[in-house]
Amino acid sequence: MPFSLPSTIVQSLPADGPTRSVGWAPNATDRARRAALGASGLVPSAATALLARPATIADGARLDPMFQLGDKVIDIFGDQPLSDETLPGARKKTVAAAYYTSGPHIPVDYVCDLSIPVPTTGAATGTNIGARLYRPTRENTTLPLLVFIHGGGFGAGTLDSHDVTCRYFATRGQVAVLSVDYRLAPEFPYPTPLDDCVAAFRWAREHAEELRIDPERIALAGDSAGGNLTAATCLRLRDAGEVGPAFQMLFVPVTTAEAGGGGTDSFTTFARGPYLTAEHIKYFTGAYLPSDDLIGEPYVSPLLAEDLSGLPSAHVAVAGFDPLRDQGEAYARRMREAGVRVSLRRHETIVHPFVNSVGVNAAARSAVDEAIGAMRMGLGV
Repeated sequence: MPFSLPSTIVQSLPADGPTRSVGWAPNATDRARRAALGASGLVPSAATALLARPATIADGARLDPMFQLGDKVIDIFGDQPLSDETLPGARKKTVAAAYYTSGPHIPVDYVCDLSIPVPTTGAATGTNIGARLYRPTRENTTLPLLVFIHGGGFGAGTLDSHDVTCRYFATRGQVAVLSVDYRLAPEFPYPTPLDDCVAAFRWAREHAEELRIDPERIALAGDSAGGNLTAATCLRLRDAGEVGPAFQMLFVPVTTAEAGGGGTDSFTTFARGPYLTAEHIKYFTGAYLPSDDLIGEPYVSPLLAEDLSGLPSAHVAVAGFDPLRDQGEAYARRMREAGVRVSLRRHETIVHPFVNSVGVNAAARSAVDEAIGAMRMGLGV
């Protein structure tokens, strides 16, 4: 009998549907951009390097020509400085950028939008948040699960912006994937997005039988702000004495909310990009945090946590051309020092973010494939 979600799973979707609508749909120009980026992946690397001249070089590494070409086509958050007034446009840009780099459609046997109830907390009233379940097979077999938390600066990103990423994880990793549509800042500042992610992980464990997943083989992953929420969720569950994920994957994670990224070299070197800039980070940090007094909180800045022992084994993947590179590496080193098993990989030639680019970029695929291999080893599958 093929798998299907039973009626015991809550499927009453939020009023605005399974994923927040940002009011963007591709037009002819968008489709042309997507086709151009997809086609560039078929161009021999030497020719791509010529098209991307002059080469961008930093810290002894050359920016992948595909990403350099993409930088001419994609401006993730738009041309205007980020503010509460320009954020709606930035949210559209995030979805558009994911569309441009989506590449060929990745078929997955079972995909279903659903909702997850989250309880009332001191910060926000209870509600249902959207989620999307991917299973690489329709067979009614028990699978490992990856709970995925999308990036987007805590204030952008949707289920759709990371749909290709989740499809790739499901098919390449042969795991079920639960993508979490947590509430966004500034409408819902800290700790609401984190509360939503913790609630989603707990919900997945509690409904393992209905989801046909192995509760002992659940991984947690996220990119950028989602990497921060992944790390913070692991800390929250550990501190509560609860069973956490069996493995965590942090892609280009935000690990500190300190001004200037904690004074790291990469934050200075790549303050103007490519793609992510210091100004983007400053705006999103301010939108996420109701007060600067929260910067030192371990669930805001995991890098500043006094104790990192007892956390799940981890794979940390950073990008060479990323202002967040050094803080991601610092967090990996601190976990190692605390006795956590960690694999750390700097992908020298690629940018922040890269997990959305698996459809068009070989270097991004290689980086994600490496992480998937680490996850499968960590889950014992």
